[in-house]
Amino acid sequence: MLSPRRDEDGFTLIELVVTVAILGIIVVALIGVVFGYLRTSNETSTRLNESTDQQFVSAYWQQDVSSFGVRGKPSGGTIPTSQAVWEGTAPGCAPSSGGALVMFAWNDFKSAPTDDKDQAWDGASSNRATYYTKTVANSNGTSQVQLWRKRCGDTTSDIVVARHLTGVPTVTCYSNAGAATGCTGTSPYPATVRISMDVQDLSQTVHASTGYSNLTLTAQRRQG
Repeated sequence: MLSPRRDEDGFTLIELVVTVAILGIIVVALIGVVFGYLRTSNETSTRLNESTDQQFVSAYWQQDVSSFGVRGKPSGGTIPTSQAVWEGTAPGCAPSSGGALVMFAWNDFKSAPTDDKDQAWDGASSNRATYYTKTVANSNGTSQVQLWRKRCGDTTSDIVVARHLTGVPTVTCYSNAGAATGCTGTSPYPATVRISMDVQDLSQTVHASTGYSNLTLTAQRRQG
């Protein structure tokens, strides 16, 4: 009768128990590493999204507030002659959906080969930029307010400048004396315009970011 070879004996019960115990320890450690990586990745993505929103709004807001001011073609100098900022519903550049917050209007003047004011005025274009909001649903069941900017005039565009707001921003205009005033009317135009918002990315399942609460951006009008 042939006896089995030594290398065909297989594992003993003790060896199997030890192997399963070791595998359990390794799996627990790997799960912790993977979970930690996903958590860090989500937190990094969240902070990046929130920071990007802040930077985009700041860039466009500064540009539009510093530019607004609609002028006519006077005979003795350049003076503001018509309305250049509106609250709420925006005439001439209304969004197709969502709620309008504020609209700015300004002239762009083409350059002339000489200091010919008539040539600059004759080629001037009228431009408007409307800031408005939309509410969208995230895949995890939360909702966010988006801030959009629609430009009308010599060029047109309709883009999202902030995707991760937790409420509708507020817009306030101030006079040269620093007093709050309505964002409507003709000259004298508001000297500064401020937008306040809460930025927090709620789309990530695992994150610990508290976002930017009551983020306020103030820009000054530079037109004379």
